[in-house]
Amino acid sequence: ILLYVALNCKKSVSIYISPTNDSSRKFFNDIKRMVENSGLTTKINESLLVIEFITGSSIFFRSAESKLRGYSCRNNGILVVDEAQFVPDDIWEIILPFTNVDNSKKIIISTPKFKKGQFWKFYSMALAGEDGYHLISTADYDTSMFLNDKLKEEYKKMLSPQAYKSEILGE
Repeated sequence: ILLYVALNCKKSVSIYISPTNDSSRKFFNDIKRMVENSGLTTKINESLLVIEFITGSSIFFRSAESKLRGYSCRNNGILVVDEAQFVPDDIWEIILPFTNVDNSKKIIISTPKFKKGQFWKFYSMALAGEDGYHLISTADYDTSMFLNDKLKEEYKKMLSPQAYKSEILGE
């Protein structure tokens, strides 16, 4: 979705946030590998974790561990928060206003592991069908191309029932 927005919404600014610097850098590197020789980028800044595109759009990759002040999603850019269950509640007070300037969309991704915190609030609002909140469950999709039955059985033996349910089945 980040690439789609960067390539289809000219001059958009999108922000990807993960709980840790390592996970943010990993995702940056994954996206960088997809686009670095494509002719679609004008600049890839590995120290600042920013990719700029020929459309004038940018994607910033940040973590809940880094300084997060002064960012805004712009021109139909989006805010993506990955592994949101593990983003501390006080960080949400900083990152949610990133979308206020242009009323940008938010995509909040995680597995509901604990019945507390800001992510749980978002999850509960989506479950209740509140306007503007939508739940997409991986349990509703065939994920066998990623995880075959043999591997599922192996994980079932190794993980706690709760971990298996949330991390493997996506429930």
